[in-house]
Amino acid sequence: NRNGISFTIWDRWTIHGKEDFTLLDFINAVKEKYGIEPTMVVQGVKMLYVPIVPGHAKRLKLTMHKLVKPSAEKKYVDLTVSFAPDTDGDEDLPGPPVRYYFSHDTDEQKLS
Repeated sequence: NRNGISFTIWDRWTIHGKEDFTLLDFINAVKEKYGIEPTMVVQGVKMLYVPIVPGHAKRLKLTMHKLVKPSAEKKYVDLTVSFAPDTDGDEDLPGPPVRYYFSHDTDEQKLS
């Protein structure tokens, strides 16, 4: 439970993007929908965004398509996000998995 937001390990959050959705848009969407701002975004073992890593700030402008490279048959990707702790010095808190859909469409999006 954090700032009145609670989730369990069984929860999964979802964000629906669109073709030109950037990493910053994703972070803002999580913040808007769930009330906490991700401090780190990870896909499997690949760190998509860690603010302390040099060069990662530039990634905020990149599209999610470019960062996670969806395959034609996959409509979504599962990401892990972390949040800043309530007090300084604590470790970042892991959030529930976030399923990011590449588009609002439920039917197959044609990638050209």
